[in-house]
Amino acid sequence: MIIVEYKFVDKYLKKRNNKKNTIYGFFIKSFISIVIVLMGLIILKGDSELKHDIKDIIESKFSVSRINNFYKRHFGDILPFESLTKNKSTFVFDQKIDYKKIKKYKNGVKIYTEKNYLVPNIKEGIVIFVGNKKGLGKSVIVEQTDGSLALYGKLKNISVNVYDYIEKKELIGEVDNYFYLCFKKDGKYLDYKKYIK
Repeated sequence: MIIVEYKFVDKYLKKRNNKKNTIYGFFIKSFISIVIVLMGLIILKGDSELKHDIKDIIESKFSVSRINNFYKRHFGDILPFESLTKNKSTFVFDQKIDYKKIKKYKNGVKIYTEKNYLVPNIKEGIVIFVGNKKGLGKSVIVEQTDGSLALYGKLKNISVNVYDYIEKKELIGEVDNYFYLCFKKDGKYLDYKKYIK
């Protein structure tokens, strides 16, 4: 009887310690992140040249997906309960973009489709913008894993949120009968033919 109770208590204590370690790990990561941000702000407050340099880096070469991958590789998931949030239902297509015709427009193309067409994502990446763009209406920008940006414009309904990691062929949104698509990397617009075959 004493042996059974001891095993039960030992098992309970191990389980409790694992939970504590997870919670402590989360707080330690949070504390380190806060300290790094505060140190950065203190350094930036006094040096105006450094502010200007950092602004240039962020505007030209800032990559959300690279930072996310670096963080996950070295520190693990941002939240200890991220597995609970990963179970969102997604709609993934089993085909390429289906279109009637493509017409050059601004720095990208207008892709004419069937009415109420569901737009699939071209390449996996992180959604960095969801909102209205001047002249393009409801738009989504995805930073793809190769560092390029894909802008989807003229959407009627949007199915993704900012900072969602979306897979190739996952649903971006719905359009009436056409949508705008543009690709950009390192400040240069890319040829759509590389992505749409």
